[in-house]
Amino acid sequence: MAEITKERLLKFIRNNDLDLDESYPRSDWWKFRNERDSFRKQRDELINDMAEIKRKAEAFDEILDINIDKDELLSEEYIEKVNDVIQEWKFS
Repeated sequence: MAEITKERLLKFIRNNDLDLDESYPRSDWWKFRNERDSFRKQRDELINDMAEIKRKAEAFDEILDINIDKDELLSEEYIEKVNDVIQEWKFS
C-alpha cells in the first residue's frame, strides 16, 4: 500500500479542486450553504407571519373593546367603528 505523502495529498487536493483548509468538498459546502439560506428564509417568513398575526390580534382586540349594547350591534355607528379599525389595520 502506498504511503500518503505531502506531495500525494497536494496532488489529490489539486485534482479535486479543493482548498487546503476545506474539510468538505465544494459540492457539500454549497449544499450546506443553500440549506442554511433556506432555513434563514423560513425563519424570516415566520417572523413576518408572527408580526402580522400580532397586528391582526391587536385589531381584533380593538374591535372587541368597542362598547356597545345588544341593540346597537347592527347599528350603522358600530359598523362604521369596526370598518375604521379594519381600515387602520390594513394600512398600518
